[in-house]
Amino acid sequence: MIMDSNGNTMGITIEPSSDPVTITPTGVLTPKSTVDENSPPDFDHLRNLMLQLINQERKNIDIAPVEVDLIAKKAGQEHADEMAELGYLSHWDIDGFGPDYRYSRVGGTDYVQENIACYSFRYNSGAPAPINDWDGVVARIHANLMESEGHRSNILDGAHTHLGIGIAYNPLSGEVCVAQEFVNRYSHSSRLPFLVRSGERMTLRGIFSPRILRPIAILAYEPFPEPMTPDQLNKTKTYVSAAQKIEDLNMSISEGNFVIEVILDAGAMQGIYHVEVFANLPSYGQIQIVDQIFEVR
Repeated sequence: MIMDSNGNTMGITIEPSSDPVTITPTGVLTPKSTVDENSPPDFDHLRNLMLQLINQERKNIDIAPVEVDLIAKKAGQEHADEMAELGYLSHWDIDGFGPDYRYSRVGGTDYVQENIACYSFRYNSGAPAPINDWDGVVARIHANLMESEGHRSNILDGAHTHLGIGIAYNPLSGEVCVAQEFVNRYSHSSRLPFLVRSGERMTLRGIFSPRILRPIAILAYEPFPEPMTPDQLNKTKTYVSAAQKIEDLNMSISEGNFVIEVILDAGAMQGIYHVEVFANLPSYGQIQIVDQIFEVR
């Protein structure tokens, strides 16, 4: 989310990847070496390769590299696994949750933006085709993302500091899926409980990076989503958070240390709540740096 000139909360739009691309094996991929097509690829190597390609692009325009974030990697891997297994491409998952929720659910406390891509490696008959050049597959996915304005902007966003990458392969369908979770890390904070009761009072404590200026905190709300079928997910487009601002939150700051008080009404609606922090970053303007999510059921 971002704030407009009047201080109202607005949804930030994350461009999705294009529809899944079907690649036929003939004349497309040239194996670098003969490998056992039944052996699983080295996913750690492929994630590192994708990170190197991303950081080289950032170096080319003189912005800082992103560092590996293990929590974002877990969120990305879970989403890539599900997309490859169920055969869909979407920023939402089968339960209807988006990247902000999935990242927070596994322990994330920062703000995240997602790139996704899926490719199908099949013969004309529809049978899965073997993949012998996995480095070439990763390079091709990266090149395709860089050719898309929305994905390129995410990769080259200088406000991002960390990245988690998920890569999954379904040999039964020939589907390869990637989820890149870009993180803005400008604070370190305690983690709010994920399941909260109406009427509870919570305190979020942490420390801000000295780089950020004029931080503000809000509480936002969205109802629980409905589950979606793979067909419905494949029809989704850009991701916009459904969370809407409820109120400004009281935040005290002393020498970079901050305390945010969150007080829920006794009759608080069931649903998903976001504690969001926005701040100014020199050269980039206002960015979101915190999105902690909790549920009231």
